[in-house]
Amino acid sequence: MNTPIQDDVRHVVSGLNQFAIDLYRQLGDDRHRQFFFSPYSIACAFGMTLVGAKEKTAQEIAEVLHLSIPQPRIHQAFAELFAITNPEGIQFNLANRLWCQEGYHLLPEAIQILDDGYQSPIGRVDFQNPRTACARINQWVQEETRGKIKRLVDDLPERTRMILTNAIYFAADWMSEFDDNRTKDAYFHVASGRTTNIQMMRQTGQFPYAEHPLGQVVQLPYRGLSQELDCSLLSEEDVDEEWKIPHISVPSPSDFAMTVILPRELGQLLELECHLEEVVAISASYMETRRVRLEIPRFKMSSLEFLAEPLSNLGMKQVFDLSHANFQGFSHDPEGLFVSEAVHQAEIEVNETGTVAAAATAVMLLGGSAQIEQPIHFRANHPFAFLISDKQTGLIHFMGRETCPDSSVST
Repeated sequence: MNTPIQDDVRHVVSGLNQFAIDLYRQLGDDRHRQFFFSPYSIACAFGMTLVGAKEKTAQEIAEVLHLSIPQPRIHQAFAELFAITNPEGIQFNLANRLWCQEGYHLLPEAIQILDDGYQSPIGRVDFQNPRTACARINQWVQEETRGKIKRLVDDLPERTRMILTNAIYFAADWMSEFDDNRTKDAYFHVASGRTTNIQMMRQTGQFPYAEHPLGQVVQLPYRGLSQELDCSLLSEEDVDEEWKIPHISVPSPSDFAMTVILPRELGQLLELECHLEEVVAISASYMETRRVRLEIPRFKMSSLEFLAEPLSNLGMKQVFDLSHANFQGFSHDPEGLFVSEAVHQAEIEVNETGTVAAAATAVMLLGGSAQIEQPIHFRANHPFAFLISDKQTGLIHFMGRETCPDSSVST
């Protein structure tokens, strides 16, 4: 039987995955644009923002995140999600922090919820000295993303009262690594119809695979912790003389995997993206292990997104409105608070060994002011979508669209 908190975590995961798809479509409005982002990082930052939001401001944040349970349960579910997302064998770091103007009074109940729900300590800075404040925040982001995101905030207005930040870092090896000797030059057909030369990684093996009427879906699991196999349990016939040792170490898959979503035809990616809800459901529940001849590009990508416009388009309007924003849950300061901008930076590198990805978000509040079979050919030589998710919870951590791979990735 499911406990209430387990039901709430599932509700939050479902809501945040729909938010991920909604925001993907906003960021991908230009069909030729490639981008990469962490919907989880953005959701964490706005979960913290929700702590101080009241009335319609809070309602709009919750609706955009597709969360309909009461606020206290939302924050408790975020806390539980943090606690259970601890993938073994993978480098994974998630950190939150609220940066507040020195001397600015924060309500004790808000500080408590931020600590309990988001493990977010309070960092005091002087935004009257924006250069020093930016340097301290950027140093924190750089440390939490292992140097991948170096400069998230810049040129902060002196009226800044607080900044809610999230940083996420992910590094993992493929369960089945690519042989770099098989990586060869290949043509990639970009959306405009021209081609570009890329480095195509190749391998044939057993992978979770599914099909949609408009495309193919394949999952590449990441390696988890190795397990010790007790060789004494094997029969004499099963073990060669040279393998007669007490234990051997056998790698096992982690809960994380990259899902690559490839349209059947060049120019069909936008149409396939209209069915992302179906594809995400397929990738979560309807994959079958098949023999796949896999070809995907080696690539790296970075994105810088200013989220006020796309989030406003999704319905988060009062948050950014000086006249109507209500953040009385943070402070009773009569000048009030509103979000001036939300900045998100992310980068990913995919090569023969595995994946390194990092992202950071800043929300700035201002004073108001099995059988041998013919392998299925999965050849990603034209634009595709991809995501990195946790199979234990189903949560999408990263998401992107690749339209013109940069193959100058170190191996």
